[in-house]
Amino acid sequence: MAKSQRKKKVSTSKNSEGSSAGKTNQSKELNHPHDKWFKASFGMITVIRGYLTDVFPKKYGEKLDLDSLERVTDSYISKELEETYSDLVWRCRLKTGRTIMISFLFEHKSYKPKRPHLQLGQYQFGAYHIQDQTNPNAPLIQVIPILVYHGQENWAFVEPFEMYFGEIDPDFMCFMPSFDFILTDIQSYPDDVIKAFEVRFLEKIFLGFKYYRDKDFLKNHFAELWLLHYNSYETDETTFFIHAFGVYLSAIAGKMPIDEVHKQLNKNPEDMVLTERFLAQYKNKGLKEGRQEGRQEGRQEERETLILNIYQKKGWSASQIADITDFDTAYIQSVIDKFEKKDN
Repeated sequence: MAKSQRKKKVSTSKNSEGSSAGKTNQSKELNHPHDKWFKASFGMITVIRGYLTDVFPKKYGEKLDLDSLERVTDSYISKELEETYSDLVWRCRLKTGRTIMISFLFEHKSYKPKRPHLQLGQYQFGAYHIQDQTNPNAPLIQVIPILVYHGQENWAFVEPFEMYFGEIDPDFMCFMPSFDFILTDIQSYPDDVIKAFEVRFLEKIFLGFKYYRDKDFLKNHFAELWLLHYNSYETDETTFFIHAFGVYLSAIAGKMPIDEVHKQLNKNPEDMVLTERFLAQYKNKGLKEGRQEGRQEGRQEERETLILNIYQKKGWSASQIADITDFDTAYIQSVIDKFEKKDN
């Protein structure tokens, strides 16, 4: 994709009530952690596999070759849509061998967007236009938009595109574009269904988004959401997830005293050994609030280790790492450059 078509970092967004005051500092602070956490969590292949297994409609999911899943670093969000959606693009083959794009678009308003087909149609055709510009002789790759919504208003029914027009003469229906999108309304999922997800990461993501307004729930279940019931604490992926999720929970629930976290952990003694092992790395610095840009406490070595783990395991750029860690982009790039120079 041409450089000019790449997504710019969003610095403003509509507020969670959807008013025109979305460009205020307050609204930027309110939505910033949601965007960061969505990009961090849905940028993990384990999360995407879990979504496509437990949430994605089975009649489509069973046709996917999940072993072929790979992240596409480009974004097809235009300037007009930057204020509305955050997106992540994954490429996957069907079992027939045909390649498709699966685009996750995140909507975090407290109301249902008006006429979403218009925005998503703009997204799709923008993606096809860019593909055509990049390689005009190749077949277009189909883009399947998935709208992940966690607003407060229930969104059980998606009206067809043609309903926007009222009554249409049947002879003119041939001029009507027809397409659909997949809606995941997180608020509509009962807790017991969420807790039955095969991937623990996905369970915690859904619960965090579902209860992001209920600070009492988040604080009373902070340790359970943040630290308990992972399949393993030994992997770099789990350590990365716990760190990023802790930043998000702190941003939406408020910073939790470490002794309160311990008190909640004591109710789950079966998880205490692994949890304590992880907590030991962070108890001296605690959880920082996710809104504090560019600040990180802790030792230089710990910061560099975290950055290099993400860089080596995920292959992310300095700006992508900055999105989920809050380290300064220039600092992250200096750590990467020093590592690459030493490695060579």
